[in-house]
Amino acid sequence: MADVNWRHGSLVTPPTPEPPTSVGDDPAIGALLDEAENIINAVGPEVRAEVDAAEQEARRQRDTRRKWWPFGKR
Repeated sequence: MADVNWRHGSLVTPPTPEPPTSVGDDPAIGALLDEAENIINAVGPEVRAEVDAAEQEARRQRDTRRKWWPFGKR
């Protein structure tokens, strides 16, 4: 069976645009990016802990549901 809404595109990648010249060499830009990086790095472990906790809860729920089914995996 085939999909009737095929899209045909080009295999040629367009050239990379030139970098903007309006950014400039203002030291405040680097300081702003450094501060943003520090914020992300400070929040990282907390987010990782939340993801790990959610994965453990999902695993616990999955294991609890499976115990009542006497015929192995569903």
